[in-house]
Amino acid sequence: MTPLQRYIAEEIATDHVGGLLSRREALRRLALLGVGTAAAAALIAACGDRKSAPPASPSEPAPDTPPPPGMQSALPT
Repeated sequence: MTPLQRYIAEEIATDHVGGLLSRREALRRLALLGVGTAAAAALIAACGDRKSAPPASPSEPAPDTPPPPGMQSALPT
């Protein structure tokens, strides 16, 4: 990869992180540069902001939801 291609790939990744490009569009543009899918995904992940990552576990427990219709009379298998 030439320095120009590397620069363009980094710009595409930062545009994705900045919200200017969707992940699909960023991967498409990186593929046009000749960057493989695994390398493109790694580049996008490396440029990501760790501060805005969602928490690993929910802060509130999920509310009790009723079972789907018909499940009261269903027999276990």
